[in-house]
Amino acid sequence: MSYRPSTLIVGAGAVGGYFGAKLARAANEVVFVARGEHLRALRARGLELRGVGGDFTVAPVRAVDSARGSGPFDLVLVCVKAQDTETALRDVGDELASDAVVASLQNGVESEAVIERLLGLPPMLRALAYVGAEVVAPGVIHHASGGNVVIGEPDDRRSPRLERVERFLSSADIEVVVPASIARAKWQKLAWNASFNVISALTGATIGATLGDPESRRLVETVMREVEAVALAQGITFDTDHVTRVLRHAQRNLGFVRPSTLQDREKGKPLEHDALTGAVVRFGKRHGVPTPVCETLDTLARVVSGSAFGATERRRQ
Repeated sequence: MSYRPSTLIVGAGAVGGYFGAKLARAANEVVFVARGEHLRALRARGLELRGVGGDFTVAPVRAVDSARGSGPFDLVLVCVKAQDTETALRDVGDELASDAVVASLQNGVESEAVIERLLGLPPMLRALAYVGAEVVAPGVIHHASGGNVVIGEPDDRRSPRLERVERFLSSADIEVVVPASIARAKWQKLAWNASFNVISALTGATIGATLGDPESRRLVETVMREVEAVALAQGITFDTDHVTRVLRHAQRNLGFVRPSTLQDREKGKPLEHDALTGAVVRFGKRHGVPTPVCETLDTLARVVSGSAFGATERRRQ
């Protein structure tokens, strides 16, 4: 019997909306948790996905403002910003099937521990997503690049649940990668996010503009090297040319990308810096690895985030 889980997307923004739309298009049972104008648009018109992979609309879609009473769910994909995790999962625990699989597609390396504690779960699958997407209007997501999910067990074994989820996502035309080391994959993604996302949010620059200036390119590389050093202190090794290859690929292929943290700043939302540069600083202190550049960027991002959010709240009053 094929595995066709009832799926809950916690956070139907750019990432959750993109993967949820592909799952729904493949005739799977999907429930989206959203809010505000985005929620109203999903209920009224469905979810529209535009971009490099082609344009399509899934309608009707089942969209709710809370998971309460909507389950039970066999698969839950957590896609909210890291700082919103506790609030977003408040009504999820009672809606889980007895053997439910919960996976986080959030940025950072700490989400699983938080979710396990909040929902009382045993060790979760580890996962991350590489996708460039943006909510450009209520109910409309623009897909600019990428679109794959990287997933694995904490101990990197090939478990039955891992293989079920891998087959399920693949059946919806989602590229799935099972790496040799999911911990390495998570920390390599953190190296990308802590550098490009935070620097772009602070400067307003695309990835191409950031790499086009020799000094800012050096800043990106320095942040990545700090992340690499913190990972190494935990026994997680990057390939010797990893940073060089990432920078070359980004400059050649992703210059147009506006990272999600930059999008948040432009919309007056709090920045997700604590899960990125903040995490590097915390792990660095834990393992005795200095991270001065990440610490500086995190301080600046905290100030910018507080100022932007305060200005947004004042405009609403």
